[in-house]
Amino acid sequence: MTPTDALNREHQQYRASADQCVAAAAWLASRDPLRPRYHLTPPAQWMNDPNGPVFFDGEYHLFYQHNPYGSVWGNMSWGHAVSTDLVRWKHLPIALVPNPEGYDRAGVYSGCCVDHEGIPHILYTAVDHQAAQQQTQALAYSHDRLITWTKAPQPVIPNAPDGPVPDFRDPFCWREGDTWNMALCHASTATKSVVRYTSKDLRQWEYRGVIYDQFSNVPECPNLFPLGDKWLLTVSPYGDVIYALGDYRDGQFLPQGPWQALDLGGSAAFYAPNTLFDLSGQKMMWGWVRGGGSPQSPWNGCFSLPRVLDLANDKTLTIHPHAALTSLRGAKREYGNLQLDAGVRVPLPELPGPGTELTGTFKVGEMSRCGLEIAGAGPEGKPLTITYDAAKGRLSCGTAGGTFRLPVGERLELRVFLDRSVLEIYANSRAALTARFHPKNPARPELFAWSDGESLAHLTAWALADI
Repeated sequence: MTPTDALNREHQQYRASADQCVAAAAWLASRDPLRPRYHLTPPAQWMNDPNGPVFFDGEYHLFYQHNPYGSVWGNMSWGHAVSTDLVRWKHLPIALVPNPEGYDRAGVYSGCCVDHEGIPHILYTAVDHQAAQQQTQALAYSHDRLITWTKAPQPVIPNAPDGPVPDFRDPFCWREGDTWNMALCHASTATKSVVRYTSKDLRQWEYRGVIYDQFSNVPECPNLFPLGDKWLLTVSPYGDVIYALGDYRDGQFLPQGPWQALDLGGSAAFYAPNTLFDLSGQKMMWGWVRGGGSPQSPWNGCFSLPRVLDLANDKTLTIHPHAALTSLRGAKREYGNLQLDAGVRVPLPELPGPGTELTGTFKVGEMSRCGLEIAGAGPEGKPLTITYDAAKGRLSCGTAGGTFRLPVGERLELRVFLDRSVLEIYANSRAALTARFHPKNPARPELFAWSDGESLAHLTAWALADI
């Protein structure tokens, strides 16, 4: 038996053990009343970064950072789910786990999955010694529809271009002609940057220089891709996920505007997103929604709903839920034209289901505030309020929020997803805000519409199916 055969036989044994551990905890996780119904979660245990979204042989595959042995971070592995419609997901066996005596013994960190010559390949960050954080870029490939993965005998990029650095990880790959490009997070005491490598075969890589280096913190999980006639670079620099639009020329990214928050909920709720073009050419994004449910429940973390990124006519970013999500809609309830007077909360009784999508249009005064309130869903059982403040130009949920301003005369169009303990808010296809909340009754949260000035609202709610 060759060393490579031994490495991969050992890997299959550890994968089977990890799957068994997750299966043992899945029954309890599934009965947690705060576990989301239509957001993708692992069967049990810990989930963080989305990894390697890919379309292959008629199916969408999503991987994720996963601890099979507990509901806290550790033992970083790659969980795996598959879908034909981007909405309903089936869990597959864990794809990658660390080999205790291998070059990834301290963790199989984030990365990407690409189709190279008809064969799916994963590029991921392999961590050798946890204390020293020796990070290299490794390769695995599959010949059986992405179920079993064979690891390359050695890392394909064994070191950063300037030698060992504390942070050298999270490969993101795209193809230009017959050449693969890789964007990587690279951070040392001197610089914090996204760097580029190229390869013809995914095995031999050449360093090509810095893509962008004006970051104040470690730019985790870079994604760089064309969007309309511009390029978008997004990173997660140990804080809010940020993005800029600009040009990409000669291997360098040139921002043409300010860096902005990609999700107004902040990194406490949304982090480390990853992207994929769907079959129609739309750019989709998933992010990691932090947090678990009931105390001691063996699940922690889920993915945001798939959201679509595009450019508006004025070359600013648009963001909205993927149209495939409408296939989950069931029972519907209309709340008609609601007259909202200052200081009056109008109840929205009998929501049609425990998983709910709510769409609403508000006529807003230039100096008014309006929105929705969820009873008992805030800290210490206080209400949680979704607010648009026209005077300040701000969209918020509780204490989280950020800049969002409507032109005079434009109505506020909200699309809100309530999923037991996960809340996603989209405003006028121009802003997204993700939050965690804990309503008194997750199966039937109490909602109210409100305004601090005269306002009109039309609201519709749908029950959404459990995926």
